[in-house]
Amino acid sequence: MKFIRSYSPAVLLLVFLFTLSVLFFALPKQDYSENEKRVLAEPPLFSLESLIDGQFMTETESYLSDHFPFRDAFVGLQSYYELVTGRGGAAEIYYGKDGYLIAAQSDSASDETVRTNTQNYAAFAAHLGLEASLLPVPQAGYSLADKLPAVHRPFEDDLFFEAVDAAKGAMTLIDVREDLQAGADRTPLYFKTDHHLNMNGAFALYNAYLRSRSMTPLTDYASETYDGFYGTGYSKSGYWGAEPDVIELFKSELADEVTVTLGNGVGEPAVHDSLFFYDHLENMDKYPLYLDGNHGLVTITNPEAPEGKLLIVKDSFAHSAVTLLCQHYREIYMVDLRYYSDSADLTVAELVKQHGLQEALFLYGVDSLATDSSSSFKLFYGIEEALP
Repeated sequence: MKFIRSYSPAVLLLVFLFTLSVLFFALPKQDYSENEKRVLAEPPLFSLESLIDGQFMTETESYLSDHFPFRDAFVGLQSYYELVTGRGGAAEIYYGKDGYLIAAQSDSASDETVRTNTQNYAAFAAHLGLEASLLPVPQAGYSLADKLPAVHRPFEDDLFFEAVDAAKGAMTLIDVREDLQAGADRTPLYFKTDHHLNMNGAFALYNAYLRSRSMTPLTDYASETYDGFYGTGYSKSGYWGAEPDVIELFKSELADEVTVTLGNGVGEPAVHDSLFFYDHLENMDKYPLYLDGNHGLVTITNPEAPEGKLLIVKDSFAHSAVTLLCQHYREIYMVDLRYYSDSADLTVAELVKQHGLQEALFLYGVDSLATDSSSSFKLFYGIEEALP
């Protein structure tokens, strides 16, 4: 009996490890993690070169990690363990009050990057004679400071807005910090499981932009809501017990005749007759309901709209707001520089000239402005002399 008691922990550990090893080889492998919203690692390819330079071992480690048996359960256990032991403040996603999963500010965020991007937008607009506005969207952790846990890293949005203001040149800065902080006290404006604004937050952006242009927002909408939305905060956190969000859309009669053309600037694009792509409602991440998610170039035409043409250079924060803005503009050319092809049929400058665009809106999340140090240079393809 003494022998059994002495060695039983080691025996149980060996049985546990053996069982996991058997399951690793026996269980089917997934290509994509729905919870984490990412493609999982593929089996490593062996070669003498990859073994010598260490790539084979790195890929093997990634493959084993991604396909470990019951991986989701272990990821969730680790996240909740760190939460209950007081280490949640060091996480990339904070478990906040009222169920908010709030992304921490990136370690790579820099006011210098904000300044460079802003200078690029201003120089591009000035070179082409565009009447331009810049609308930065504050991080959820800044606007929802009262929802954060006691221990968290700082959110430096005020510093980043100062950098924008100093570098904006002739552009109009649309400052929505107060709009989103004041609104958060009354009506939720950010999703709880995602870093984006919900439809009420999108309306705040839309209203702020129209206010800056002395235009009147429309308020007569039919609303549709869908539950079961798990966003990026959910997928990155491992807090699998979090309650899902409800995702909403606003429909206007002034947008009944829209045509949406999706592409990346190369070849024949896909043409649709709706702002909303309902097939994404079948997924956990439903945010691509708006305009089918990220594309390099999206063109929206609306013959019922009263105004002319608008160029929008943006990240994904624009998607929900543009479903409202298209009620006012007959043509919107929406460019995402992250996905706009380097070999596009037209450079962005050529796109502006070909379609006679005179008005531009740069709409970005502050986190993108502060971390993306390369995309804004794509604006200068073909007009390098305009670089600041």
